[in-house]
Order: sequence, then structure tokens, then C-alpha cells
Amino acid sequence: MTVIRAKYTALLFLLPAISAIVNAQTIGSASTCTNASLSGSYGYTLSGWIFTSTGGEYPFADSGTLTSNEKGSLSGTSAFSVDGTIQAPTVTGTYSVNSNCTGTATLKDSGGDVIDLNLVIVDNGQSIQLVESDSGTVVSGNMTSVQTGCTAETINGLYGLALSGWVYDSSGNPYFFTDVGRLDFSGAASTVTLNDTVSAAGTVTTRSLSGSYSLNSNCTGTATLSGGTLHLNFTVVAGAIQLIETDAGTTIAGSANAMGNVVVGGAMAHIAAGDGWQTTFTLINPSASSAQVQLSFFDDAGNALSLPLTYVQTGEKTTASTLTQTIAAGATLVLLTQGSSTTSVTEGSAQLTTTEGAGVNGFAIFANNGQEAVVPLETRNPAAFVLGFDNTSGLATGVALANVADAGGNVGVVLRDDTGAVLDTTTINLGARGHTSFVLSSRYSSTANKRGTVEFDTPAGGQISALGILATPTGAFTTIPVLVK
Repeated sequence: MTVIRAKYTALLFLLPAISAIVNAQTIGSASTCTNASLSGSYGYTLSGWIFTSTGGEYPFADSGTLTSNEKGSLSGTSAFSVDGTIQAPTVTGTYSVNSNCTGTATLKDSGGDVIDLNLVIVDNGQSIQLVESDSGTVVSGNMTSVQTGCTAETINGLYGLALSGWVYDSSGNPYFFTDVGRLDFSGAASTVTLNDTVSAAGTVTTRSLSGSYSLNSNCTGTATLSGGTLHLNFTVVAGAIQLIETDAGTTIAGSANAMGNVVVGGAMAHIAAGDGWQTTFTLINPSASSAQVQLSFFDDAGNALSLPLTYVQTGEKTTASTLTQTIAAGATLVLLTQGSSTTSVTEGSAQLTTTEGAGVNGFAIFANNGQEAVVPLETRNPAAFVLGFDNTSGLATGVALANVADAGGNVGVVLRDDTGAVLDTTTINLGARGHTSFVLSSRYSSTANKRGTVEFDTPAGGQISALGILATPTGAFTTIPVLVK
């Protein structure tokens, strides 16, 4: 263990200096500071090393919140790891700010541990740079003002993630760890997916994880991914999220920053795989520069849907609920999901996010028994979709609906015959990113043996996609274009 740590000692002493150069910030217009310059609540992250008098070296990471009373007192919560042992105490302390915007702070946690910090106030009190001043430590970090009045939707969207630290094997040996990826928070549904690239002791792997999160009104929260294998504590600060892993045998912390240049590129209302069904996705980048895309799959309940996938052009196979890929300028990406012929059919929807302005577009084709139907990438968001149906002469009309939004809603349904007379009005409730598919005459008997239209009204503030399928008595089928109102 000591040998492994010694290998990295020279690098570790350089890290605080490198960090100080990279993170240098201006103090701002407030050239004279007081204790009141620390105002409100802050999210903080500290990391580094602790050295003992006997020569022991222990990696350290700490993340939490601190609230100032503007008069020299601090209080808050912490989650920290020393050599892979996780603790989560409460914290109290004092601080003093000099007129030149430097200062000191002393923190004591509920376990009795005390640390002393030197600080510099920057950005007019919105951020504070920190370094521990206790001998035998090489620890630094920062505090940033916390957002207020958080709900699950506060962090809705995409974030670029960067974590680093140490992980430990079963013998207690530490290995350096870095992680870069993309977090997708679903907002009202309180679900989260992570697609990342991890390097542990020089072994590089990619992951696709999914799970849930909770966010308190004070903008602190927790996330659990992949059935409980990854646990994170986090704090939402201005424009970012500060995180620390709370699993035993880890000393890992970092941040995630909002990806402001990524937008929803469209949705596919229906996909199918298994029991003889397969879906092929084709994504095309017509722009003059490369674009990053993320294709995510959701089941009927709006949960992440893990599918067996094949990159058609290379033959590479994977299983994932979300795929992130860079498509070169003018290039095409083709993916296939088909499952096993002996498994039951899996149905759901797909959603594409892409680099803003890239213009990536595409379609899907689902097939069964030699029959195929095209599912366009729906980029429109009208007040309503209108679908023509025909249930005469043995024909049958199928419908698929997907909720693109991260909040549930009621989709208004208006059924009319071919004279325009209203047959029925009702609603369909779709959960966040939820999906449903059905035969129209089976769901609404008033449409049996009739032609007409069905109107799907978009929930207020929401977004949906729709698809129509026309099937013949012999089993042939095709898609029906969906009109907008």
C-alpha cells in the first residue's frame, strides 16, 4: 500500500499548485471585505492528502454545505472520506475576513475533528477559495453560493461530469480514479442516467448507469444509480452540482456543469425488440462539423429501457439504455436492436439529444416477419397531432404515443368520423417520458368499422410524439403520416 502511494507522491504535491493556476479568479469590485461578505449558504468541496507523524498517507475528500450568519459563525453538513472510510457529520465553525478579502476559518464536526482553513473571497462573495492550513495536510478546494428553493426540476437536463480520487481493492490497496461523462436528470420524474468513461489504475471502461435522485428544498440531495452500486451526495450551486461518492472504499469527489449547448433533437414514438421484432435507428449529421448525440430509450412507465444494441457499421455490440456517440460531419450512424426471437416483445420510445445547431436528424424502422414501417424523428411540438384512421374492410389502425416531457400529463383525445362528427372525447394519462400503444378500435369501440380522425392534444407546457400504423388482414402494415393542428 505504501509503495503504491509513494509512486504518486511527486504528482500529488504538484496538484494543488496546478489547481491554483487553473482556478485563479478575480476578487471583483468588492476590494474591501468584511465578515458580511460571506452571505447565505455555500456548497463546498475539498480534496487532497493527510499525512500522519508515522509516515502514513491518506487520500481525503469532503463535500457539503456551510451557512454563514454574516457575523463570523458557520454551520452545515458534510460527507467526507478519509482513506475510503465515509462519514457524514454536522459541522459548526467560526470565520474571520480581512479587509483585503483574505481570511481564516475553523470548522469542527460532530465527531470532534477540527480543521483550519485559509480563504480568499472572489466574485464578490459568490465563491471562496480554500486551503487547509493544518500541518500534515495537502488539502484545497472552494465554496460556491448555493441555489435556493430547489425542487426536483431545478436540475432537469444534461450535465457534464468530472470526478477524481481513489478507489480501494479488497486488500485495501488504493488506485487512482478519474471519471468523465454526462448526467441526464429527468426533473419531475426524479430519475437520472449516467454515461461515462472511467479510468481506474489505468484500466479504461465505459458505463451506462441509471437510477433515481432526490433533491431537498435547501438544494442538497442524493442519487443512487444501477441498483445501489453507486451512491452520491450532491449540492446544487450556481450553474453546477458539487458531488462526492459515499460508497465505502472510495475517496472520490468532483462536479457536474450544465451543458447549455445540448438540446432535445427529437423523439421516436415507438420502438420494438424481441419476439421477432427489431428496430433499426439511422441518425444523419448533415452539418459541416461533428456533433455529439445521445439516444435514450424509455419503457411504458418512462423508466430507462436497457436494450441489446449492435453498431451496424462495425458489428460492435453493447447493452444500454442510453448511447452517446460523436457523428462526424456528413456521416451516418446506424444502430440495431432486435433482442431474442424467444423473448417477449419489448416496447417503448426513443429520445435524441444533440449539439445545438447541428441539425442531426434521422428515423427508425421497426420490422417483423419481413414487414417494415418507418418511425420518423418527431421534432415538431404543435398544440395537437391529428391522425387519420381506417378501420373498414378488415383494416386496423394502431396508435403509439410518447411523452417527451419530464413531467406527466393528460393528453386530450378527440375522435371524429369521416364527416367530422365527434364520436368520443377522453384523455390518456402519460407519466414523465411514458409511452403507450394500442389498436384504436379495441381502445375506442366507437371507431370500429369507421374511417375518421383522432386528435391528440398536447398537455399544457408539455411535448408529445405520435405515430399511426395501418395493418391489413394479411398482416402487412405501414405507418400513417401524423398531421399537426
